[in-house]
Amino acid sequence: MDNNEGSSGNTNDNRRAVSGRAPNRNRRIQRSPKSMDEMVTQSMDEQTRFITEYRETNTEITNCLKTLNETLQKLIRSINHDE
Repeated sequence: MDNNEGSSGNTNDNRRAVSGRAPNRNRRIQRSPKSMDEMVTQSMDEQTRFITEYRETNTEITNCLKTLNETLQKLIRSINHDE
């Protein structure tokens, strides 16, 4: 087979070969509690970011609605005053 043939397959095979080595497998097992903690922390960080963005967006929408309400009230007063 040429170097050009099956290059994408070779990449996947290389990854499998590296991940299949016993030292890496052993290290992965030793790191799994840490990686689980990292995954939980990442998930909590993402949830916190989502909640923060939600609150900021909610505040912006509330401010826009207040401004719209004030503008509409001024318009109504103006129309009523003209009549």
